[in-house]
Amino acid sequence: MATEIKSHSNRPGGFFDAAAVAQSHLRALYGVAHVIASTTTLDEAAIPALKSICSELGWDIGLLWVSSENYSEVRLRHWWAPDGSPHAEMARKCKELVFTQQDGVLGHAWSRRGPSWFEDAANEPVFLCRHLAAASGLTSMVVAPILFGGRLLGSLEMFTARRRPQEAGMLPLLMSLGTILGEFIDRVRSQDALEQRAAGLRRSERLEAIGRLAGGIAHDFNNMLTAILGFSDDLLRRVGPDSELRPDLEQIRRAGQRSADLTRQLLAFGRRQLLQPRIVDLGATLVSLEEMLRRLLGERIELLVRSAPGQWTIRVDPGQLEQVVLNLALNGRDAMPSGGRLTLEASNVDANEEFRKRHPGVQPGPHVLLTVSDTGSGMDEQTQARVFEPFFTTKAVGQGTGLGLSTTHGIVNQSGGHIWLASAPGSGTTFSVLFPRATEAARPAGRVPITSLEGKETLLVIEDEPAVLGMIKSVFESHGYSVLGAGNGEAAIAAAEANAGRIALVLSDVVIPGVNTRELAGKMRVLVPGAVYLYMSGYTSDVIVQDGVLDESVNFIGKPFSPDAILTRVRGLLDEKRAPPTRRT
Repeated sequence: MATEIKSHSNRPGGFFDAAAVAQSHLRALYGVAHVIASTTTLDEAAIPALKSICSELGWDIGLLWVSSENYSEVRLRHWWAPDGSPHAEMARKCKELVFTQQDGVLGHAWSRRGPSWFEDAANEPVFLCRHLAAASGLTSMVVAPILFGGRLLGSLEMFTARRRPQEAGMLPLLMSLGTILGEFIDRVRSQDALEQRAAGLRRSERLEAIGRLAGGIAHDFNNMLTAILGFSDDLLRRVGPDSELRPDLEQIRRAGQRSADLTRQLLAFGRRQLLQPRIVDLGATLVSLEEMLRRLLGERIELLVRSAPGQWTIRVDPGQLEQVVLNLALNGRDAMPSGGRLTLEASNVDANEEFRKRHPGVQPGPHVLLTVSDTGSGMDEQTQARVFEPFFTTKAVGQGTGLGLSTTHGIVNQSGGHIWLASAPGSGTTFSVLFPRATEAARPAGRVPITSLEGKETLLVIEDEPAVLGMIKSVFESHGYSVLGAGNGEAAIAAAEANAGRIALVLSDVVIPGVNTRELAGKMRVLVPGAVYLYMSGYTSDVIVQDGVLDESVNFIGKPFSPDAILTRVRGLLDEKRAPPTRRT
C-alpha cells in the first residue's frame, strides 16, 4: 500500500512507499546508536550523530544544545551542515548565545515535554534566533528536548531552507533520538564525575605523600637553616662593613634564606605549614599591600584595588593571606610581559544553592571573595588542569620554581577556603579565592612596645640540635641574658628543678626525641609556674596544633628564625608578662 507524503528531496507530489520512509527512520536510529556505541565522549559522538539524523531525515543543518552541569543554562555544543553550506553562519553565531531552560523554542518544548514543529520558524515569536535563521535562508525547523531521568539535558534542532509541513512519524522519532542521546549524555557525565573523583583522590594521595616528605625533612632541614642563618647574622653583626669576609657571609645568608623560602613553599603545598589565624579584614589587607604591589608590578602594569563597602572579616593567618595575594599578583604580572591591568577585589558573597552548584564543596552561608584578574595571555584547558601542580611552570628554565600557585592552593585549602580560576587563551585569567565569613569579632592586639632587645632574665632552652642550641645561647648571652641549655627532657627537668626560682621563660623545640612535648610542658609549668612557655619548630605537629592551625593561646615561633626575630619575640613575651593587665572592651 502506498501513502502520499512530502518528499525529503523537495519534489512536489512525489509518492514514496511507506516502507522507504520507515527505512530512513530506522537508518537514522541505527546511525545514532552505532555512533554512541563506538564512542566514549559527547565531543566524539555529536557531529556523526547529527550528520546521520540530518542526512537520513532530510534536514539541511542540525544543532545540538547541551545544558550545564547544574542544568541552569543551555549552550550550543555542536552542529553539522554539509561542507560549503550557506546555513553554517547561523550555527557559528549561535555558539555565542546562552539560554535558560525556559527560553524560546527550547522552553516551549521543555514545558510540553515533547518536540515542536515550526513550518515558518523565521516568523515564529517564540523562536528567539529567528533573525539568524532568516539571514541564513532557513525556513522550517523542529526542536526535540533531550530528556533523561526527568531532567533536561539539552535539545536537538534541525532546519531546512524550504517550507516543510509537519510529517507523520517524525516527531516520535526525534523524541526517541533525544532519549538515546539523553541516556548517553547522562552516562558520559557520570563517568566524567567518577574520573574526576578518582583524579581528585590521586591528587590528594600525591599531596599527602609530598606533605609527609616535606614534614619529614623540614624538622632537620630547618634546624640546620636556623643555625646557618643565625650564625651568619651574628658574624655579619661582628665584622665591619669593609671586611673582606662580608661578601661571603652575605652570600651564605642569601643562600640560607632561599633554602628557607623553598622549605616553606613545600610545607605550604603539602598543608604542613603552621597557621596562626587571626580576624582579618581582606579589603584592608589589599589596601595595605597596594604600595608594595605597585613597586613589584612595575610601571607597565596598571593596578586596581577594590573593596566593597561593609566588608566582612575572615579568620586566616595574616602572613599567609598576604602570601596568597602576592603569589597571585606576581603570577598575573608574569602573564603580562608587555603590560596590562591587574585588578584585586574583595567582596561579600552568599554561597546559596545556585552558587554551590557552580562551585561544589563550598559550604552554605556568607563568605568573602578575593578575585585577582589580569588582562594577560590566558591559559588553555591543558595548562589550567595542571596550574596548581607542584613544580609545574610555563616559564623558561631558571625563571621559576613552579611552587607559587601550588603553595597558594595549599595555603587556601589549609585555611578552609577554596580557589578556582577562569581563563582562555588571549582573554586573561581570573583567580577566585573564597573564605568563610568570621563568626567572632576582632580582638585588639594589646602589644607592649619593645624599647630594647637587652635582658637580664634567665631562660631555659630545650633543643636537641647542638648547633641550634649553641646559636641561641650565644645570641641571648650576648644581649645580657642567662641561658640554661638542655638537649633532652631529662636535662630540662634537672635544670628546672635546680633553677626553679630563676627561670623566666622556657623556649622549647616542639619535637624532643624520647619525650612527649605536652607532658614535658606540663612538668615545666609545675616546676616553674611563673615562666612563659614559647614553642619553636620547623613544621606542624599534632603536639601543639590541630589540623595545622595553632591556637591563639600558644606562643610559637617558626624555624628558621633570625637572631633579631627570636630576641624580639622573647623580649615581647617577657614585657607582656610584666605589664599591668589592660581591660578589653
